[in-house]
Amino acid sequence: MSGKKVVSKVQKPSLKPKPVAEDVTQRQKSFKDYLNVFEFDYKLPGSGEILKIKPITIGALKGFLTLDGEVDPVKVTGMFDDLFSEVVLTPDFDPSKMYVYDRYALLLEIRKITKGEKNQFEMTCPECKGQSIQTIDFSKIVSKKRKPDINHFVELTEHLSVKLRFLTRELEMEVYETSAHVKEEEQLSEAQANTELSLMLEAQSIEEIITPEGPQKLDFPLFDKKYLLENIPQPLYEKLNKWHEDNHFGPDLSVEIKCSHCDFKMSEDITDLNLNFFS
Repeated sequence: MSGKKVVSKVQKPSLKPKPVAEDVTQRQKSFKDYLNVFEFDYKLPGSGEILKIKPITIGALKGFLTLDGEVDPVKVTGMFDDLFSEVVLTPDFDPSKMYVYDRYALLLEIRKITKGEKNQFEMTCPECKGQSIQTIDFSKIVSKKRKPDINHFVELTEHLSVKLRFLTRELEMEVYETSAHVKEEEQLSEAQANTELSLMLEAQSIEEIITPEGPQKLDFPLFDKKYLLENIPQPLYEKLNKWHEDNHFGPDLSVEIKCSHCDFKMSEDITDLNLNFFS
């Protein structure tokens, strides 16, 4: 038997703690922190509220593209609600409390940070029938701030005045729901329903009706306010329109369209151009 000492190859357990595997959650958080470079602050022209917003993500954008070209105002405005919930990061943000004018301004800003400041579409000239590519530069659209001091009262006659307000999404939705019921119950055509909807939205902007007896109740029925609009002479109706024109805020959505083949040009509202807004 050899006199060599046999050394055991069995190692004793180490008392040192093993290195902990990298925390996957922490690794994910590290790259997510870098995504805040895509967050922007935007001040609403009406309320003055500053919102933190981000571009629409690729995943969410696919859903919105399916509604591009949609003309039903209920579906379109509902799509906007979903969009705002996706991109507004401000805590406790409630899209139903937004002014309708502010919604247009925010939508335009989201479009710019998501897809850029220019939008191209093809137009067929109504005069020469030639086709041309039109470009809208959103960076050139002027957005007006809400006036600091607004007189909300409009005197219609010596004995009749109204107090006007700016519509919020919440007030707008009440009109859409009522309009849908009227359309179904009265079997209105699409054109008739749109006319009724437009008049109801105008009526909803009336907050109070004031007579010599004093202001009427604040929850004055929508149909009574609509009745008022339907039964005043045109010059008095124009007084209400002028108040809205004088106190409008947010982006001017009218753009000039020119035909490259002839001298035809026109001013058109962006919302009437049926643009693929996010494509």
